[in-house]
Amino acid sequence: MGAPLICEEEEREILGSLRTGWLGTGLKVAQLEREFRDYKGAQYAVAVNSCAAALHLSMLAAGIGAGDEVITTALTFCATVNPIITRDQEHDDRRGGMILTTEEKHADRNPCSPRDEQGIQ
Repeated sequence: MGAPLICEEEEREILGSLRTGWLGTGLKVAQLEREFRDYKGAQYAVAVNSCAAALHLSMLAAGIGAGDEVITTALTFCATVNPIITRDQEHDDRRGGMILTTEEKHADRNPCSPRDEQGIQ
């Protein structure tokens, strides 16, 4: 890993942030949200402190809740799955875990999943 390039401008910004007394939120975060919202032409923008928090908010915004099926990769960091679990998601624990084989994914993912007339989820 390389060392970060920190110059006087970065030092001023860091010290300025520390001196406001707001280490987690505050004017800089509000400025980031506002500028990012405007840059993207979005109605809202919310800064969060982690990808897990972003995944959690994304699920809330999408209306995903208890009983909705969410499939994720088997090889991932635990923070990927935590937002699913904390939203009371159904998960496959036939083998004591949340892992599906490819055959299971296509054949019998979850008995709660809606199927069409041909049995396709």
